[in-house]
Amino acid sequence: RAGDPEFLRYADAPDEPAALNRPAWPGAKRTSPRRAGDPEVARMWIALAENEVASENENKPPRTAPSAIRDLPRFASGDGLDSEAAEIVSELALAELNAPPETQKVQPAVAPEKEETATKEQSEKAKPAVPDPETAELIAKLGGIKPGQPGKTKTKRGAKEAESADPEQRFLELIAQIEKNKKVLAEINKAKAAQAEEAPGTANDEERRRIRDPHSRMVLEALRNNTATATVTGVITDGAARQTTYGRVRLLDATDSAVDAPLPDGFWSRGTFSTTVISGAVKIEAWRGRFAPPYLHGIQARPNTTTHIEIPLSRPASHLFAAKGWYLADLEMGLRVQPGERSVWLSKPPMLDDLLIAAQAEGIQILGVPVPANDPETAKSILEYVPSRPSDVFVLPVFPGPRHLFSGVAMGLGVTSTRELPREITRPEQPLYEAFDEIHALGGLAVYKNLTGTANVDLRRDIFSIFPRLEQSNYFGRNSGPLRIYSAAELPFATVTGPSFDAIAFDGTPAAEQLWFNLLNHNYSLAITGAAGGSLEGGRLPFGQTFIQLSQPLTRESILQAIRQGRTSVSFGPAAFCKIVERDKGPGAVLPADGRPLTLQIQAYSSLAHGMQLHRIDIIRNGEVIHTQEASEGESSVHNLTWPLSETASAWYVVRVTERKNAGGASQPGGSAWTSPIYFRNAAYAEPEPVVTRVRGTLRKGLTPVQGTVTAVVAGQEPRQVLTDASGKFDIRLPSSGSLIFAADGCEPLAYRIFEHPSVQRAIGALGAEARGPLSEHFKNPALFPSWKLLLSELNWEITLLPTVRLLNEPSNADTRKSDSGIQPAAEPAELEK
Repeated sequence: RAGDPEFLRYADAPDEPAALNRPAWPGAKRTSPRRAGDPEVARMWIALAENEVASENENKPPRTAPSAIRDLPRFASGDGLDSEAAEIVSELALAELNAPPETQKVQPAVAPEKEETATKEQSEKAKPAVPDPETAELIAKLGGIKPGQPGKTKTKRGAKEAESADPEQRFLELIAQIEKNKKVLAEINKAKAAQAEEAPGTANDEERRRIRDPHSRMVLEALRNNTATATVTGVITDGAARQTTYGRVRLLDATDSAVDAPLPDGFWSRGTFSTTVISGAVKIEAWRGRFAPPYLHGIQARPNTTTHIEIPLSRPASHLFAAKGWYLADLEMGLRVQPGERSVWLSKPPMLDDLLIAAQAEGIQILGVPVPANDPETAKSILEYVPSRPSDVFVLPVFPGPRHLFSGVAMGLGVTSTRELPREITRPEQPLYEAFDEIHALGGLAVYKNLTGTANVDLRRDIFSIFPRLEQSNYFGRNSGPLRIYSAAELPFATVTGPSFDAIAFDGTPAAEQLWFNLLNHNYSLAITGAAGGSLEGGRLPFGQTFIQLSQPLTRESILQAIRQGRTSVSFGPAAFCKIVERDKGPGAVLPADGRPLTLQIQAYSSLAHGMQLHRIDIIRNGEVIHTQEASEGESSVHNLTWPLSETASAWYVVRVTERKNAGGASQPGGSAWTSPIYFRNAAYAEPEPVVTRVRGTLRKGLTPVQGTVTAVVAGQEPRQVLTDASGKFDIRLPSSGSLIFAADGCEPLAYRIFEHPSVQRAIGALGAEARGPLSEHFKNPALFPSWKLLLSELNWEITLLPTVRLLNEPSNADTRKSDSGIQPAAEPAELEK
C-alpha cells in the first residue's frame, strides 16, 4: 500500500532503452531497483541517465534522457535524501536551471572513474560546472576528484564493456566512489574552515554562518541563486466519496520551511489550498486528527509551473466513533496565548472561525473555547455561538480560571457568563472552592486542573518579599526553599469538604493517575477530562482529548451531564472503550455487587500516526492491575477483548490502553488512554459525607474574656447562633466549608472561614512548598484524605475582638446638640485621645 517503505519509486520515461534491463513495476514505465527513501537513489538516477546517453552509437547524435534532473522525484516516503546527497543533487538541479537553454539537458554527474568517454560533440554541448579556483586547488592538493576540461574524463572500462556490465555491479562501484569522494569533500571543508580561521573578516564569515545553521544555509542558498518559485495546489478528499473535507497540511520545500503556514506544524484547510514554494523537491504531509491515516508524499515542483495534487484523508469505518455514541472533545483550546505561552502565530491574530476550521481538521466534534479577558467582541461571539449546521463543531464557553497562586487552578466548563469571576487570586486566605460555587451558579462545571503546578519559585526571593506576613505566620512550614506555584494544594481540603469540584483535568502523568485512584478508593466518584490547555496563537495542537458518550442530541446540558456522570474516556493517543455486556452499561454506570457472572468487553484502537501500534491493555480494579493483555506485533485495534468478573464487594474498574512506535528496529513508548470507572456497590457502601468541624475556643475583648455570640453560616442552610458563657468559652459544630461570625457588645465583629484557621492555612502551605515531601507522593498516599478529615474534625480557636471605634465627626449619643451658630462643639481632649 502507499507509504510502505519498500514501495518502488518510478517516473514517467517513455523511451527507456532495453540496455538498462531493470525490473518493471506493474503499470510503471521505469522503476528503481532501490527502495524509496534510499539516500543514493537520486545519484543512481543520474548515473543511469548518463550511461544511457553514452551507450548510444557514436555515429548518432547523443540522445538526452527523457526526464530532467528536476523531474525525478527526490523521495516518495521515508526520510528522503541524507544531507550530503541532498546538497549535491540540489546543486546539480540549480546548475541545470541557470544554464543557457541549449544546455538544459541531463549532464554526466558521476565520479570520474565511472564516467564513459564522451565524444567531441558531447563535450561541446555538455559543460559540467567547474569548481571555483580555490576549491579546484584544494582538490588538486588532496588528489581527489581531478578538475579537468568538460567531457575529458578517464575511465577504467571501454564503452563496450560498460554496455555489457551488470547494472547492479556498476551501482555498487558508484557507491564506493561516492564514499571516496565524501572523504575528499570532508578534507576540502576542513581546509576551507582552517583558511577562514586564518583570514577572518572575509566572505568566508558568511559561509561559516551558513554552515553553523543548516536551515539558514538552505534559505540563503535559495536567495543567492535566485531560485525560481512554483505553485502547488491541492484538494483534500474523504476517500471513497471523493468529497472535499477538512485537514491539516504541511509543505516543506528546499528551504526546509513550512510553506505558507501560520504555525510550524502547517496550516488548516477547508479542503482546497494553493501556495507558492521554492521549485525543486517538496515534501507534503497531511493529517485529519489522530484516528485517520496521515498522508506523506513527495513531488518535484517545476519552476514557474503549477502542480496539482489530491490528498485522500479518510477514517476507517472502525474509527468512526461518533456512530457508536462517542464524541471526540477538546475541552480547552484557546484563541489567544494563555499564561506561560508565547505567540508563534505568523499571520494576523486567529479568530473563532480559524479555531473552528482547526477543530474540524483535527476531527473534533465538541470544542471548549476559553473566553478572552480583553476582547469583548470575541468573548461575545464565543458565549453566543450557535452552530449553523448539525455537523459543525459544538462550542462550549470556558472560563480559564481562577488561578490561585497558592491553592491551584480552576476551569469553568460550559459557563453561560463570566461575570463576577476573578481570573487571578493571590490572597492565601481566599479559598478556591468559593470560585467553584460561583462557576456552579453560572451554569458551568467546576474542573480542577494543573494538579502539579506550573513553575518553581524561591520562597525568600519571590514570595516573602511580597507577602512578609506569610514568613511571620510560618505559612509554608519553613522559611526558605522552593515553592511550586499554582499547584493543587487546596485539593484535599476541597475534596473532604464536598467535594466542591465536579471533575479533574487528567494529564496522564503517574502523579495524576495515583491521585485519581486514591480518590476513587475513598469513594469519591470524580470524573476525568483530558487536560489540554494552550492556544492556537501559542502553537498548540490537540493534546489531552476526551471522548464523551451521548445518547441525546448535542446540547450544553447533555454534554455537561455526561461529564458529571463520568461517561468519558481520556485519550493521549489511542482510544479505549469498555462496557458490561449483560447490562449494556459503560463508564460512569453504577451496578449492584450481587455476585452475578458478568463480562467486561474492551475495545482499543491505536492512533494512526506513522508506525504506531497497540502495546498493552490493562484491566485495573481498585487501583491494582488484575489482568494485562499484550498486543501482537503490528496490532492496531482490538474490537472484542472480554474478561469475566463477578463482584460481591464495592469496587471500581478502569481500562488503560498504551501504544508504542517501532522506529529503526527499536520500540518507543507512545500515548495512553483511560476509561472512566464502572462502579459496583453493595449494601454496605455509603457515600462520603462532608467533614463537620467542631470549633472550641475563647472569645476575648483585648485580653479580657467577654460574653458574646458565635454564628455559623453555611451555604444552603439557615444561620445558627450560640452564646458564649461568662468566661467567653464557646463550642459549635458546622460543615468545614462554612464560616463563623464572632460578635460581642462594644466590639467590632469578626468573620472567619474554617479555611482561614491557622492550622488549615499552614497545612495547605506545607503541601504547596513540599515541606514534607513532593506533592506527587502525598497524592498517592492512602492516608492523605483521612489525615485531612482528622485535622478538620476539631479545631481550637482563640478569638480577640477589638473595641468599637467611633469616628471623630460622628455625633455621640450623649451629646448631639449644636451651638447656636450651627457648629459642632469641639471634642474633649480625653475623647480625642480615646
